[in-house]
Amino acid sequence: MAERATAVVGARVHTVSGPVHEPGTVVIVGERIVAVGPESAVKVPEGATRIEARGMTLVPGLIDAHAHIGVFNEAQGEDNWDGNETTDPVTPEMRVIDALNPDAVAFPDVLAAGVTTVATMPGSANVIGGTAAAIRTRGATVNELVRAYPVGMKMALGYNPKSVYGVEKKRPATRMANAAVLRGALQAAKNYAAKKLHHGAQLLTMEKKEADKREPVAPLEVDLKLEALLPVLEGRLVARCHCHRADDILTALRIRDEFGLAMSLEHCTEGYKVAKELAEAGVTCVLGPHFIDMRYKAELMGVNPANAALLHAVGVKVCLQTDATWGVQWLAHNAALCVR
Repeated sequence: MAERATAVVGARVHTVSGPVHEPGTVVIVGERIVAVGPESAVKVPEGATRIEARGMTLVPGLIDAHAHIGVFNEAQGEDNWDGNETTDPVTPEMRVIDALNPDAVAFPDVLAAGVTTVATMPGSANVIGGTAAAIRTRGATVNELVRAYPVGMKMALGYNPKSVYGVEKKRPATRMANAAVLRGALQAAKNYAAKKLHHGAQLLTMEKKEADKREPVAPLEVDLKLEALLPVLEGRLVARCHCHRADDILTALRIRDEFGLAMSLEHCTEGYKVAKELAEAGVTCVLGPHFIDMRYKAELMGVNPANAALLHAVGVKVCLQTDATWGVQWLAHNAALCVR
């Protein structure tokens, strides 16, 4: 049985990637938009549910590029704060989908504000925190929420990891150690990849020998932590590196270049101070939060509401985030104030 169409008619339709249609019509079948255009040019299918939207504005669903919704959950107690595995500063094997709570009370607020997709991820307590997922903001189960997984490996420099472990007299306790721990984990993964390659070559050599001359090759023990980093080293998974201060931003870029990583810079609060370097690096900056919890810690003293505009002006690719556990609904307000 064919799915019934729904038509939103008469609204001011912003397509983002194309012209504004006023009045415009949008036709939806199932979960797909099948037609967008001027009201005079788009035919409403026979039998479609018709929604009159004159005087209203219609935009595509907003995307929050970095948040923690469903992982740190509002008003549900510490039992539902599952975003940081603070027993080890290097936990790439952690998967945010294993902590995602579809019953988080923030989801209805976020959906009502027009945010339909969020990149939700582990927090920044660890130098390497685990993998992120792109999720819908409506769904009864984790499987219904997840649009795409994985969409990045969360990493962090600066205050957060060194404060979490330094207070316990563990590594990292300084910015130097943050960088050293990250380099050490990436190098260990490189060594593991080489070991896997050598093991595969041994198996291939054995298979080419006559049966009576074959010597058994010991199985390679799988290391889930290092396995999780292989797609990052191969450039198939983006390293999403939390950094606020300009010095941490440049440290992230050095490590990116040393290991040939695909990397985005998350927050990039003082990016405007190193705008030239960011433009030359061709890196994407996921900026924010703007106007939410500004200057709540020392490394945010350089926050600048014009950061996005200043970076965009020199050709840096930017997108916006709320970094929120339950404030994702303010994404549009953040964007509006950045433009203003």
